[in-house]
Amino acid sequence: MSSDLKLKIPANETFLSRWNQELPESTFYWFLIALAAAIAWVIYLTFYNSRVLGIILTTILNKLNKYGHIKFGSFSFSVLSGKFMFRDVHYINEDYSIRITDGFIIFRWWRPYIYKEQAEDLSHSDTRLSIYLDAFEFHVYNRSSHYARLEKLFGLDQQISPGDCSDSKDAEPISDNKRKSSYRWRDLVPVIKVDILSGRCVFGNQLLPSTLVLSFEDGRVMYTTKPPSTTFDKFMHIIKCTAENFRVILVPSPKYDGPKDEPPRFMGEGYVVLQTSDINIYYYMDEPGITTHEPQRLQLANSDYAMSSTYPCIGLDVKCGKSRDLKYGKTTNISYGPWVDRQR
Repeated sequence: MSSDLKLKIPANETFLSRWNQELPESTFYWFLIALAAAIAWVIYLTFYNSRVLGIILTTILNKLNKYGHIKFGSFSFSVLSGKFMFRDVHYINEDYSIRITDGFIIFRWWRPYIYKEQAEDLSHSDTRLSIYLDAFEFHVYNRSSHYARLEKLFGLDQQISPGDCSDSKDAEPISDNKRKSSYRWRDLVPVIKVDILSGRCVFGNQLLPSTLVLSFEDGRVMYTTKPPSTTFDKFMHIIKCTAENFRVILVPSPKYDGPKDEPPRFMGEGYVVLQTSDINIYYYMDEPGITTHEPQRLQLANSDYAMSSTYPCIGLDVKCGKSRDLKYGKTTNISYGPWVDRQR
């Protein structure tokens, strides 16, 4: 009886060969394959998909861009929420560099497109584009386009490449219809908001004794347009900025080998020129139109006439914060002396 219950395997067939023949027909075999494939796919989407997309996007952008180098460490997007996420981004060229540790962009594509007139106030419109950045750095270390222009003005041999800057004299005139159509993006994104968790702007290189550093935290930037100050212009650009812990510092330039002028004292990384707990910046600029040389004549309510200028308006208003609690006093300090004046 016990001999009948045993597996009858032919002498010329091994156990492994029979396993390979019968296992593909088993449902458990395909279950294991599906489970392994699902685990591998989840691991790829979780840890590697954004990095692979970053490599592909980096390759495509560098093929299209002829000036500088672009890198995306990782990149991912969501169509339903209109969200684009990225990490370890930098753009480097001969004049400046931009570095971002991580961030994301939200484009609210579901909001309707509303056509508006060119000089209409768009500051009260809904925000369609929002940008969030962390550890933002903007470093300016050269101005090759200006040096190339000076070489051309003085008739010298061109030794500095102007990069992607083109001469405005060689540009073809733009017709009014094309100029009006170029402003249609204002209807699509009437308000742009940028939130920067921490950032800094650096100006300097190894050929200068000191480097200017502007650092801030919790920065908020809003861009929109308003009606122009005169009827001859098209519209007015508006940029509102707020930031906390804003500091302007002069630090020694690394790898500088020339004569050094030591500051009167060091305060942390370098000499602090300006330090404030919060700062508000308001920048406005008219988009120029075709104006007349003569001032504009306006009629007042009392039937008198007044002369008004017709040139575009541009300005920058900066307001530093002050503590509301009297025991803390002022929260803005400015240290400007002979040494700072020599670093200009």
